[in-house]
Amino acid sequence: MGGQIAEAIKGIILQIIELLTPIINVLGIGMIIIGLLLALGLRQEFIGIRMVIGGALALATVHLVIPILLNYI
Repeated sequence: MGGQIAEAIKGIILQIIELLTPIINVLGIGMIIIGLLLALGLRQEFIGIRMVIGGALALATVHLVIPILLNYI
């Protein structure tokens, strides 16, 4: 019975991650693009660099950290 509950929880976690991955990809890429526009085009370096770093961290988390953590489930 415990194995069935564990498999159900694992399935739910995997479905949530599959649902959120494309959304986070779009947000991360958008943050990088808008950050570059701010930093390079509008001379708002402080805000632009922070947005680029935030977008890169979002993409790194989705594509590097979460797959490593899913191996432990």
